[in-house]
Amino acid sequence: MNKYIENNRRFAMGFSIVGSLVIIAFFFMTNYLTSWSFPWFLYPSFAVIWWPLSVYLMKPHTAKAYSVISSLIILAFFSLDNLINSPSCPWMLFTIFPVLLWPICTFLGRRVLELPAALGLSAMGIAYYIMLNILIFPGFPWTIFPAYVLLWWPLSVAFAGRGHAMTFSICGTLLSAALFISLNVLATPQTIWAVYPIFALAWWPLATYYFVYKPRRLTGR
Repeated sequence: MNKYIENNRRFAMGFSIVGSLVIIAFFFMTNYLTSWSFPWFLYPSFAVIWWPLSVYLMKPHTAKAYSVISSLIILAFFSLDNLINSPSCPWMLFTIFPVLLWPICTFLGRRVLELPAALGLSAMGIAYYIMLNILIFPGFPWTIFPAYVLLWWPLSVAFAGRGHAMTFSICGTLLSAALFISLNVLATPQTIWAVYPIFALAWWPLATYYFVYKPRRLTGR
């Protein structure tokens, strides 16, 4: 039985490799014969290579290797696409941190759900985008947007659990209000518009207090 399963596994691996090579060769020849001015075959080829890669490495004991190799392939594809289509704007630099989060989180395992890991990784991401904002893409401080997104990670780990709904709603409202105020001051200081989304956000902790926090206190839960 084990020999039968092993033979089927080898057949699946071999079939996926040969099949993906045939498909990529077909796309390449079609691209070469019809419209070689733009190498569009790279895009379907990028999708096809996940077939043998997943068959060979998408297993519990090879999950770490799968995440590392896959993230490197994704970054290589983004770099190639950036070089071909828009070499003057190195946009692929924006993708490095989120793509590398995959193998990092895979290696950390369940520790990624703990507050120290969430704080450390979000701080690393914010620092990375600040450096990009200063050195590569200066001007408007657009770092506030990825920073806003990344700060929700430790905030959710710390307070989104049961029993902390009120604290989570207050902290989330303050964080969102800080984003709107900062954007208002930086982009359109002549018009005070941040009060409108902040007014809408205030209903979150208000509703949490009356429909979650207060009923729990009354029932003693």
